[in-house]
Amino acid sequence: MKKLVAQCPTCQTRYSVSQGQLKVAKGRVRCGQCLTVFSAVNPTEPSAVPAVPAAPPTPPPENLKPKTDPLTLLRQMPLDPPELSPATRLPAPSQKLAMTGSFLALLLLAGQYLWFERAKLAQEPLLVPLYSMLCEQLDCTLPSHHSLAWLQTSHLLVRSQAEQPDVLEVLTGLTNTSPLPVPLPVMRLQFTDASGRIVAASDFQPEAYLPGDATTRLQPGQRQTFRLLLQRPAAGYLGYELDWLPVAAR
Repeated sequence: MKKLVAQCPTCQTRYSVSQGQLKVAKGRVRCGQCLTVFSAVNPTEPSAVPAVPAAPPTPPPENLKPKTDPLTLLRQMPLDPPELSPATRLPAPSQKLAMTGSFLALLLLAGQYLWFERAKLAQEPLLVPLYSMLCEQLDCTLPSHHSLAWLQTSHLLVRSQAEQPDVLEVLTGLTNTSPLPVPLPVMRLQFTDASGRIVAASDFQPEAYLPGDATTRLQPGQRQTFRLLLQRPAAGYLGYELDWLPVAAR
C-alpha cells in the first residue's frame, strides 16, 4: 500500500498515512503529539519531503493526555456495524400454547367455511363422505333461500272433482337433488281466467300441503308427492301457475 506523509501544522510532526485511512475520516486526522485535528487531504510522498532534523517534540498541555496512535480519530470511529442480538425465544410451554392456539384458529376457520359453503362443497366427491358423517351428528339442512335451486317439480295437475264440481284437486311433487337435506318451501298457487286476469292467488306453508306423516324437509334424493283440495275460485275456464318460495325465518 502506498504511504504518504502528513504534517501537523501546530507541532510540525510528520506521519505516514495511506489513502484508505484518509478516506475513512474524509482527510481529517488528530496529531498524536499535540492532539490537534487537521486536514491531511493533500499529503506528500516520503521522497518529496526534505530530510530535516526533527525538532524536539512540544510537550502537550498538562490537562491533556496524548494518544500513542497518530490516527486516533480514524481508529476510534465505529467502522463495523453493530452486532444484532438474537431474538428472544419463547419458553417451550409458551411455544406449544402458541402453536395449539394457531392450529385451533385454523380449524375454526376451516369449519366455518365448510359449514357456510356446504351447499356448494357438498357436491365435491371427495367431501361427500365428510358431509355424510357430519350430517349424522348435526342438522345440515340448507337454508330455505338456498334450497330452491335444488328442488325440482316432478309433476303438476289441477282437476275438478266429479262428485264435487266446486272443488279443485291439486296434485304435485318435489325431488331434492341436493346432497344435503333441504326444507320444504312455500307453495304459491295462482289462478287466471280466459283473458289472463288473476282471479285468485294463495300461499300454502308446508304444514298445509303435507301428508300427515311427512316431515317438513326432504333428504338427499328424496321425492315427495302432495295433494291439496281447494275451493274453485271462479266458474268456467281457469288457468293455473305454481311457484315455490322460501320459507320466512321464524
